Amino acid sequence: MIHRILLAILATLISPLSAHASVIGEQSLPAGSQLALIVAPVGKTPIFEQNASILLAPASTQKILTAIAAYHGLPENFHYRTQIADVGNRTLIRFSGDPTFTRDDLRALLARYRAQGGQFHGDIELQSGGFRGYQHAAGVPWDIHGICYSAAISEIALDGNCVQGALYANAPIHSIAKATVPDFQPITLESQARIIAPKSNEADFCTLELYRNDKNAYHLKGCIEQSERVLPLRFALANPDRYIAQVIRAELKAMGIPFKGRIVSKQLDFASWKRPLHNAVIHQSMGRDALITKMLHRSDNYIADSLTKTLGQRAQNAPGDFYNGTQALRHIALNQGIDLTNAVIADGSGLSRNNRMSAAHLYRMMQYLKEPRNAPLFAMMPIGGESGTMKYRPSMVKAPLKGNVQGKTGTLYGTHNLVSVVQTQQGPMIVVQMVSGYLPNKEQQAENPSPLTRFERSFYQALIQQGAQLFVSQSKILSEKLKHTSAQAQKQINQTL
Repeated sequence: MIHRILLAILATLISPLSAHASVIGEQSLPAGSQLALIVAPVGKTPIFEQNASILLAPASTQKILTAIAAYHGLPENFHYRTQIADVGNRTLIRFSGDPTFTRDDLRALLARYRAQGGQFHGDIELQSGGFRGYQHAAGVPWDIHGICYSAAISEIALDGNCVQGALYANAPIHSIAKATVPDFQPITLESQARIIAPKSNEADFCTLELYRNDKNAYHLKGCIEQSERVLPLRFALANPDRYIAQVIRAELKAMGIPFKGRIVSKQLDFASWKRPLHNAVIHQSMGRDALITKMLHRSDNYIADSLTKTLGQRAQNAPGDFYNGTQALRHIALNQGIDLTNAVIADGSGLSRNNRMSAAHLYRMMQYLKEPRNAPLFAMMPIGGESGTMKYRPSMVKAPLKGNVQGKTGTLYGTHNLVSVVQTQQGPMIVVQMVSGYLPNKEQQAENPSPLTRFERSFYQALIQQGAQLFVSQSKILSEKLKHTSAQAQKQINQTL
């Protein structure tokens, strides 16, 4: 009996602490949500911490680590290089994992090669040797492998290994939705997806499903609700080598070059791959800093994981893969004084569900970025309401948040993170926000603004306007509640005893 009473008294003591946490956010988020939060003036220790050491999915805030590692692990003049040259009766095209290499770049490279006397008499050999191992990191769900943001990280790559299509569901109910792809993309897309009535009972038990094979043939099954709106589709290539070979044939034909040879892929040993091709025509990617900026602004998973493999390659002087790449991320961070003890790092993009970081880990990285010597790297971060993935974030599009929050977002299923520097009335403050288990019900999904947007608007606006004073005032409220609750608890204890 006394044991149960003491537990009840303990609960009354804890409840004000929970109330204080709810002031900071959990009360306004859907039931089941968890909030980890750190607030700290730049260059100083945190003035508020909540769930700071819990390991959670970092999502794309992991790219902060990748940016730091790429900035320090690659030379300033780094570029990916794609080479083409004649060797005997073969034309060799040597790839290096350039995540920004496009069809326009390939077309220009072929044209320059031809203009400098290059011939296409024999076979064309697509060479690789700088990457090895899996094309997806451990922990990336199989059911998103066919979607562009989860494209295979291959060394032989084009357009981020991504192709486009469209699905039309404006036909009568129970008919088949029409699927199309641009003629210039050498893939096939078939649809067996049935059109169903919007918001019908059937919609609760049927969804759209994608199937693909190594011939880059895509097949849609299941259901889609009737709509006048065209559904844009972005597919990840199942077989990048096959796709690029077919694109090369099409480009040569468009250039009026008769080509009857084979196009084959060849994996070289690392030493052979590293030796430059003699008299090669070369395409260079954008430089290191531009790659990092594009990765951060677009939250580009392909660039992040290609840089990760490249860092592993350079660290080990061996073909890069996800294992030596993530080890390189960790070692470079440690060399910069960033402690990542207990963090689980499976990739550079944050796409793997195996990744785990705490708010404390992300806080250390942001404190590092705000050191004066790292100002050029921090400047690459997008700004709320103005650039990158922060430009249209609903909570950031209006004053006072617009222009006053700079950092990196991170989103996965049920995860909404934001690591930023906020300009407040009392100076800049680092804020690490990690929201997990965010699963609003149907009614909350229909709310505008969403629970997340409401939380961010109210919290960041209060922080901008009050700075550290926000937490001083809340601490006073908490202190008064604790005094009142302690008196009540002591009274209950006296009565019990």
